[in-house]
Amino acid sequence: SLQFVGLSVLFMIYIVIAFTFRSYSQPLLLLLLIPLSITAVAWGHWIHNFPINILSMLGIIALIGIMVNDGLVLIGKFNSNLKSGMLFDEAIYQAGRSRFRAIFLTSITTVAGLAPLLLEKSRQAQFLIPMAISIAYGIAFATVLTLIMLPVLLSFSNSVKTTIKWLYTGNKV
Repeated sequence: SLQFVGLSVLFMIYIVIAFTFRSYSQPLLLLLLIPLSITAVAWGHWIHNFPINILSMLGIIALIGIMVNDGLVLIGKFNSNLKSGMLFDEAIYQAGRSRFRAIFLTSITTVAGLAPLLLEKSRQAQFLIPMAISIAYGIAFATVLTLIMLPVLLSFSNSVKTTIKWLYTGNKV
C-alpha cells in the first residue's frame, strides 16, 4: 500500500509547498533530496547489520517530514531575502548562514537523542532500532544535503531559468 499512498502523500506535500512558495521548481528540488537521503538509511542498516523492515519504513516517513521541514526553513529565508532586494547569490548565502544553526541543532539533537537507542543491546529495544537507524543516519546525511546540495540545486535551477528566458526573449536577465 506504500506505493500508492506514499506517492499520493509526496504529491500532496509538493502541492502544499508549491502553493506556499508560489513556485513549481523549489518543492521539486526539495523532494529530489529525499532519494539521496535514503542512501544513508541503507548505509546505516548495513553498518548495524539490521534488515530494512516496516519499522525502517516508518522511520523513513519521519525522516522525510524532518527533511522537508529543514528545507522549508532554508527556502523560506531564501525567498524572503530575494523579496527584500538581495541579489540571488547573496540571498542564498545569507539564507544558509542565518538558518545553519537552526537546521544543524535540530539535526544534531535528533541524532543525539536516538544514539542511546542505536547502542541499546536489550531484547526489548531490538524492534525499535531499525526506525532509529533510519531517522538518525538519514537526518545526519539530510542535513548535509539541505545545507550544501539544496543551495546548489537552487542555483542550478536559477541558471537554467535565466538561460531559457534569455534564449526565449533575447534579453539578458
